[in-house]
Amino acid sequence: MTSESPGALAEVLAVLAAEREITRVLHRYCHAVDCRDMQELLSVYHPDAADEHGSYSGDAKGFVAYLDERMPRVYQATMHALSNISIDVRGDVAFTESYVTASHLIRPEHGGGLPAHLCPARLQPKSSPRISRTGLYSMTASPR
Repeated sequence: MTSESPGALAEVLAVLAAEREITRVLHRYCHAVDCRDMQELLSVYHPDAADEHGSYSGDAKGFVAYLDERMPRVYQATMHALSNISIDVRGDVAFTESYVTASHLIRPEHGGGLPAHLCPARLQPKSSPRISRTGLYSMTASPR
C-alpha cells in the first residue's frame, strides 16, 4: 500500500463517490422505465435536460410524456440491462457511456409477440457529479 496525501485521497474518494452516484442514476433510469414510473423517470433528469432516443428528440419532460402515452399502448413489458458502464470524471463534469440491452415485449396488435424484441444500444449521458444525485443533463441512446 502506498501512502497518499490527505488531499490526494480525498480527490480519489470524491471521484469514486461521483462514479457511484452516476451509476445509481443510470440504474434508477432503467428501473423507472421498466416499472413505468414516470415520476421516478422524470426525477433522474436535470430540470432542463434533453433526450435523443430513437424516434424522440427533445426535452426530458417531453420524453417522459411520450413514454407515458406510448408504453402502455405499444409494450406489454420492457426490461433494460446495463453493462460496460464507463465514467470519466473531469472536474465538475462527468462523461458516461454504457451499453444497454432493452427487451421489448410488443403487444400483438402492434406486430409483436414472443420472442421479445431486443434493442441493444449505447447510452451516452452527460452529467455533473455535483448534481448526479438528482439527474442527468442529457441522454443519447443510439443503436448498437
